[in-house]
Amino acid sequence: MVIELTGDNLSQYISENKLIVYFKTDWCSVCKKAIKYLHEVKDINVIVVNAEKHIRSCKFYPTKFKHYPTIAYYENGYYIGDIDDYSEINEELIKLTS
Repeated sequence: MVIELTGDNLSQYISENKLIVYFKTDWCSVCKKAIKYLHEVKDINVIVVNAEKHIRSCKFYPTKFKHYPTIAYYENGYYIGDIDDYSEINEELIKLTS
């Protein structure tokens, strides 16, 4: 399921067993194209965070953002790693979880 935050409340979701967080901006053209791939993810919730509007939620990412979109994978509230190729998101998840 893909959930786009309307408030700055990633803290309500971050402790899920497995979670993908999609950090984006409104001005990013790649973000608009890449978001369709999030709906291909199976059995893991995806939370979409507008990085310019939800500053407190961005604090769950361990460093500064190098680019947008940034796709991060978490388990039980802990950052595991980034997903670099959004078009191969399920394959990237397999690498991170094995």
